[in-house]
Amino acid sequence: MNEAFNPLNEQHVLAGREAICHTARSLRSGAIPFLEGVRKLAALRFQASASGSDEDFMPFVAVDSETDHLPSQSALAYCSNEWLVKSEAEMKEVIALHGSAIFAACDKLIQRFSL
Repeated sequence: MNEAFNPLNEQHVLAGREAICHTARSLRSGAIPFLEGVRKLAALRFQASASGSDEDFMPFVAVDSETDHLPSQSALAYCSNEWLVKSEAEMKEVIALHGSAIFAACDKLIQRFSL
């Protein structure tokens, strides 16, 4: 979608629902990296609620905020080996601590936004 999201445009709403479901399913299945999926769902919250404060998205927003210093997939190639080792260790801790809540939140989004 090239134009700005319009909550009154049915095509935009359907595309937003599809993007949320696709991303949640991909994160849940491991098809996309944990942090990438969390960050994408945190960003997609604005397609579910104009205020962006929909409680079903808050686990993603919280983990995104907690991990905003960790490199994205596209930035990994530019990181030193030392930083990659530290980041990977921290990411494992984040997944151990928040993984079950994130996956439960994915299930909730899939159920809520499936067409």
